[in-house]
Amino acid sequence: MLSLIYVSRPLIENEDRARVFDDIQAVSIARNSMLEITGLLIATPRFFAQLLEGPARGVDTVMASILADPRHHEVRVVRRSEAAVRRYPLWRMARFDGENFGIEGITPLLAAAHARDDPEAGRRLDRLMAAIAFSRASPRI
Repeated sequence: MLSLIYVSRPLIENEDRARVFDDIQAVSIARNSMLEITGLLIATPRFFAQLLEGPARGVDTVMASILADPRHHEVRVVRRSEAAVRRYPLWRMARFDGENFGIEGITPLLAAAHARDDPEAGRRLDRLMAAIAFSRASPRI
């Protein structure tokens, strides 16, 4: 099974954020269910960070869609690796954003992972996503 984390910069107007995030999540849940993909999206005003996990073909299909999506730019893969087990077996696309997740401390980490100027930033982002998987957080799934 493939596990992939990317960070991108969103091209979404602030007044449209809630509607766009709802649309992204609805489409992702439907598509991810068909492709056997699970994952997590963290959204801040300046960055998206997403972990996708599942069959390589499905993850690659989703990534191709993300790369073609005009709501993203500067998409950077932080980690692409094989995984023995899913972190998010029940989350077809959990979403953490400003409405249900403290984003103030997250944005600098996403910026560092995106810029690739701090080799440790990708590992810290991976650890954050692992912690979310085991936390009592209540995402919109």
